[in-house]
Amino acid sequence: MPTRWRPVDAPLPPNLPAPGAGVTVGLLDTGVLADTPWFRGRATGDPELELRDPYGRLLPNCGHGTFVAGLTRQMAPSCEVVAVKTLDSDGIGTELSVAEALFRLAEADVAPQVVNLSLACVAGEELAPVAIDAALDSLVERHPDTVVVAAAGNDATTAPAWPAAHKAVVAVGASDKVRPAPYTNRGYWVDYAVPADGVVSTYVHGERPSVGASDERGAPVRFDGDYAAWTGTSFAAPQVAGALAWLLSEGRSPRAALGELRRRSVRASETGRVFVGLGAG
Repeated sequence: MPTRWRPVDAPLPPNLPAPGAGVTVGLLDTGVLADTPWFRGRATGDPELELRDPYGRLLPNCGHGTFVAGLTRQMAPSCEVVAVKTLDSDGIGTELSVAEALFRLAEADVAPQVVNLSLACVAGEELAPVAIDAALDSLVERHPDTVVVAAAGNDATTAPAWPAAHKAVVAVGASDKVRPAPYTNRGYWVDYAVPADGVVSTYVHGERPSVGASDERGAPVRFDGDYAAWTGTSFAAPQVAGALAWLLSEGRSPRAALGELRRRSVRASETGRVFVGLGAG
């Protein structure tokens, strides 16, 4: 995952009521720090734990789920975000941990209308990891009105990445307005692309080591506010997940929401369709 993260000023909180009311988005990620003021009580579920190493420095991917949750709610501020801890604070999960979380959603009486998976694995072949494939099949069979969105991954390859490459998943890569980002995975299996360089969202407090996040003197960077900028396909996917929550909250069926998402996008080579946003029109 690209590690160009930096502290930023807070984005302007949305005024409620706003799009997303009545829609729940499930985030399979590192958890969420739900007490940040921007969430306004609309982020629940598993908390982010073990944010720091033994030296008190922030772990490499801590805050990932909190960042993803903020991006989702920027698109659909009135949606409810429910975090399911699937990755550790180093951003690492296993096929088993991801599959178990998906099976739990599949077995629930009520599933989120949208599920976001800002995680990816290139398996080295076109076959999906068996457990994840089975869990996704179970989820969409048991809850056909649930839309699953996943990040395409940051390996700069055309090899299918999972779970994004599953036939029932909306795969999202990163792009500028017309070209794929240098790091994004791309190919026939990617459905949409979204600009995801230096996007701003909710984050955690602490200090990062200089590697991958330093000022010009090489000093560690402190994150003293609740917000940061970060780069990667992990932060493209929740923009699409949030857009779908917005569209669903307006009374559209999942099929109609996906159709409207396609209408609000333009074609770009190698990265699927570039999503251009919602609003008037």
